[in-house]
Order: sequence, then structure tokens, then C-alpha cells
Amino acid sequence: MNYFQFKLDNKLSRRSTESSQMLQKFPSRIPIVLEKAWNSRLSQLPKSKFMCPGEYTEQQFVTCVRKKLALGSETALFVFVNGVDLIAGNSLMSDVYNKEKDDDGFLYMVYCEQDVLGGN
Repeated sequence: MNYFQFKLDNKLSRRSTESSQMLQKFPSRIPIVLEKAWNSRLSQLPKSKFMCPGEYTEQQFVTCVRKKLALGSETALFVFVNGVDLIAGNSLMSDVYNKEKDDDGFLYMVYCEQDVLGGN
């Protein structure tokens, strides 16, 4: 799937070089491109590229994203790998990366919300 804006804005060779450089500089971290889902009402994060510690679980990564978005407890945040797959909260990000990374070396994810507990 090629609906990630980062892919549209950057050629494969540039993306591959960038992820390789990031991995070389920070070998224990995961290069992630995280973009807002097209139908999400959440705010856009100021940047789309992240370096996540490989030992983080998916839930720890989501917690970091929640903080960056300043979400209250009434809003559930969902993160989908490659825009379609939910992953278990206890999955290690390094395992997700090794299984789901793109040919360019990045792990692509999208985020969206779901109101809970009577929210709108």
C-alpha cells in the first residue's frame, strides 16, 4: 500500500538511505513512520518519523503517542501497522518491526481515535 504521505513525498532510494542511517546511528531503535488516519479527528503530530526503542511493547509506544497528542482517558487510541493490522499490546516493537517493516527499512503505522465511556 502506498497511501502514506511520507512515501509519496520521498523516493524509495531516499527512504532506504535514511532508514539505514538511522539504524546505523541507533541500532537498538526502530525507525517508524506514524501518520494520522485520513478519517481521524485527532490533531496531526508535528513530525511523522520516530525512533522507538526495540524493547518497548506496542502499548508503551501507544502511551508515548497519547502523550504527544495530549489525549484524555475518554479517547481510545488505535495504532495500525501498515494502515490495516492491529497488534497485541504486549508485542515487542522489535518483533513487529522484523515481521512488518517495509522494503525501505521503515515500519509504517497510522493512528486514529475511538471515543469511549459516553464520549462523542
